[in-house]
Amino acid sequence: MKDNFEDFIKKETCKSNIEIPDNGFSEKVTSSLPKRKTEFIGRKIIIIFSTIISVLVFILINGSKIFLTGITDLFYSLINSETPNYEFIVVLIVFSIMSLIIPYIEIKEWIF
Repeated sequence: MKDNFEDFIKKETCKSNIEIPDNGFSEKVTSSLPKRKTEFIGRKIIIIFSTIISVLVFILINGSKIFLTGITDLFYSLINSETPNYEFIVVLIVFSIMSLIIPYIEIKEWIF
């Protein structure tokens, strides 16, 4: 029975190896596909502008000091087995996710 199954598989794979000539069919299909939408040029400008504004606001409100204080408090609470500041952890997680997702989406858009 095993031999019959192997023979059957061999016959079916030989049938599937038959090459059919293209005759320009794939070129006709790809030429009739709709063109990609051109990228919204203002999108890059908006992203760059919002990044610059975000950096300026971060500097103006002395964000680096607040961020470093939050990180040191987090490490201190973890070392001493105390409950950490959950608000800072949530903000840190959201900020990290956004910092990773936005470039990923933009690079994916530019490549594809």
